[in-house]
Amino acid sequence: MGDAITGFFQAWSEEDASAREAALDGAMAAPFRYCDPNTPHPIEDLGTLTDYIGAFTARMPGAQAQIVSRDLHHGAARAVIDFTVDGRALMRGQYFALLDERGRIEHMAGFNGTGETT
Repeated sequence: MGDAITGFFQAWSEEDASAREAALDGAMAAPFRYCDPNTPHPIEDLGTLTDYIGAFTARMPGAQAQIVSRDLHHGAARAVIDFTVDGRALMRGQYFALLDERGRIEHMAGFNGTGETT
């Protein structure tokens, strides 16, 4: 699993749009589908995903997406991510992905938190 999941979340820390798009291009299958609670609708093209993540980096300069834990079985991946600034966790999310035969992300859905009851 490592490379696609790692590359995807490295893109969240990348302020340069070209470098961010290159990281995503290496992580995402063709076609792909991405959604999280903040996307207005599922994202299915690289340019829109690059811009969406770029809006995050613009709002939170210096933020990092750090993989807290992850696991994989049968082409399905799960990752818990802390979004941090200056080493301080601002939010935690959980992401589920289906990977293609090359290990690239075909479908990813992100969630706020890790399923805690509120």
